[in-house]
Amino acid sequence: GVALESGDTFGSNIGYDTWNEDPEAMKVHGLTAADIREAPRSERVDMQLCAWLQEHGVAKAVPVGWSVGTFDMPYVREYLPEASRIFSKRSVDLNGVGFTLVRVTGRTYNQLKSASKQYAEKELLRRHPSQKPAWHNARYDAEAALLAWEFFRNLIVAREIHDYL
Repeated sequence: GVALESGDTFGSNIGYDTWNEDPEAMKVHGLTAADIREAPRSERVDMQLCAWLQEHGVAKAVPVGWSVGTFDMPYVREYLPEASRIFSKRSVDLNGVGFTLVRVTGRTYNQLKSASKQYAEKELLRRHPSQKPAWHNARYDAEAALLAWEFFRNLIVAREIHDYL
């Protein structure tokens, strides 16, 4: 899934004829074998995503998420090669932001991550009242990641640093 700060989102399953099925992962993501077999193939999703990004005026995008650079982006580069050219190799890993805020706030990592996800879920319910939380759905997670980043940014206190800039 892809989410823009405007609130616009793109999401699509990607279909395969064969795959290493992990029942636990299928359960977590709420997918069935039929969902995967019937979903559009990666080439089509790649074209659709590129068209969607172009439609939204996105020439370069910075991925934001939990381990997005190390977990999600290798998959994107392999299966969505055209769209991956639009995504920066630099990313905002929310884990790093969370670990930094642990040092600043004195809260635990789990407290901060939980608070950021609660903030995101509450905001998503406000934006989409009829939508139930759908963690592990790529579109939902992408939009929630941007909101978690917003939550973290709101915790950061800017100090006078003029002498350093």
